[in-house]
Amino acid sequence: QDLIDAQQNGMDAETYFGKDPAQTGTEMLKAIPINIVDFVWFNLKLMMMLILLTLLPSLTTSEVKLDGGNLLFVSIIILIATWSLLWIVGSNAFTTPSRTQKVGFFIGGGAIFAGTVGLLFFFKTSWQLTISPQISFILIVSGLIVGALLPFFSRPTGIKLFLYFYSMGYLLLGLLVHLPFTRKIMTAKIHLGAWQWLLWVGLAIFAILIGLVSWWFIRRERRHDPDR
Repeated sequence: QDLIDAQQNGMDAETYFGKDPAQTGTEMLKAIPINIVDFVWFNLKLMMMLILLTLLPSLTTSEVKLDGGNLLFVSIIILIATWSLLWIVGSNAFTTPSRTQKVGFFIGGGAIFAGTVGLLFFFKTSWQLTISPQISFILIVSGLIVGALLPFFSRPTGIKLFLYFYSMGYLLLGLLVHLPFTRKIMTAKIHLGAWQWLLWVGLAIFAILIGLVSWWFIRRERRHDPDR
């Protein structure tokens, strides 16, 4: 990411790495230890994080029903897409992408994101799991306690800050759903008749705005502190 930011500011790879960027990059790659156990463990942790992020919205319902096969399949798809994206970025690290390539990257990323969301909501398997309200409440309260204590030990920045607010937001919504005096309000169904589609359009626009604001915030943080 630092190299990409440097190139966008007019600094070429030769200036960034030295007179022989290819040799320097090769030496840097050779210095990385190749340990299959650490690599597998890293991917497992990434999959668990993805499953957790997709699990959080389910905690905002009074009865949590999980599709374990769906979560596992979508997590594998996201994992493959992430490593493919890193490979593409690494392959173009020593070149400045053209406008057409940038547009292609954005369109491809958007298509992958839309496809993943579609699979998450519409792909169903027989591996169903129901979590009782008591277990859901315990998970929510435990998550909120950990989230409240986390800033005292490690200040989240960049994408971690976005994930932090994403998780805490869903946990707070889940808490309101499970508390007796707010459950009725949070679970009330909204009937708009023929205008029901406006609700879904509004939710989609709201989600896009959250993504744009998060992207702008991360860019601003990187601009003020390049080491983040």
